[in-house]
Amino acid sequence: MNSLEGTTTNALVARLVLLVKVDGVCRKYNASVTSWWRTIAHNAKLPGSAAASLHIQGLALDVVYDGKRPTLSELQALGLRVVREKDHDHLELAEGEQNFEIELSP
Repeated sequence: MNSLEGTTTNALVARLVLLVKVDGVCRKYNASVTSWWRTIAHNAKLPGSAAASLHIQGLALDVVYDGKRPTLSELQALGLRVVREKDHDHLELAEGEQNFEIELSP
């Protein structure tokens, strides 16, 4: 279970932070996002996808690179957790980058 589950505001901010970080990856490393938010039905059809994938919550993205792939340490330095697949990188926020304290004014 993800630590963001059940905290709508926290999850929304986490999605925005993730998108900003991945935007930087795409610009710096000439990458393209190939998968972001998935429905449960679509996720279930993909070979090897986890039933509780963070893609279902919009908290994970897959990217491919037109050029040289960045190193794991380069991506991790940006606060990303990386699962390196054969043909793409799966990116999500690193542990410790997922919790945001937000005070909403009425």
